Amino acid sequence: MHIPDGFLNNGTASSLIVAAAGAVVFAANKVRQAFFVKEKVAVLKTPEGIEFGGSVVTKLTQYGRSKIFKMVLLGFFIFGAQLFDFFIIQGFPVHFLGGALVAILLGPLEGFLVVSAVLTVQCLLLGDGGLVALGANIFNMGVLGTIGSYYLYRYFYRCFKKDSLAIFLGAFGGVLLAAAFYGGELVFSNYGGLSFGRIMTINIGVASLEGFLTLVFLRVFSYYKN
Repeated sequence: MHIPDGFLNNGTASSLIVAAAGAVVFAANKVRQAFFVKEKVAVLKTPEGIEFGGSVVTKLTQYGRSKIFKMVLLGFFIFGAQLFDFFIIQGFPVHFLGGALVAILLGPLEGFLVVSAVLTVQCLLLGDGGLVALGANIFNMGVLGTIGSYYLYRYFYRCFKKDSLAIFLGAFGGVLLAAAFYGGELVFSNYGGLSFGRIMTINIGVASLEGFLTLVFLRVFSYYKN
């Protein structure tokens, strides 16, 4: 689902760069607040416990260390899984997205940051997705495909009270949501190589595979965690 350079017009690409950058900054600030704590460190402390002077320092919490470790591990996993591209149509690679997987395991904002980091590394080191189109790819697969998948999962769980069904539908819906914006961006940019309807038809199969693999991987990770 990576969009190469040249598929989007300058206005669309620029707008999505701004939107993606804003989402990354917002998520990073929220995650930082959850991972770090401010503590006052005294310069001098008497035996009676009286403190003199001191300064406020920011420390990484045990929770933050644990989450960062998991984010790095899952980042490597998603990076490896996304290396296996297959082409349904020439020039349009599809692969396991992993947005729902990392969002359910880590949380929506943490998962979004992981997917955004993976997409950036793939773009800069592997040329997978265009540099100008990086904002669009982060918005589609990060904001919609990751955060969107998570809240769809939560919605379907409230509706059906069945975790496996909610996981599948969340991942399935997240891919279709990302694909809808993907197709809309191409249409808005007057790209004539592929119609919106065909993009959505193709991605129904891709979304089904995403839902199945997300369910399998979550069960595997849960097994080893226990």
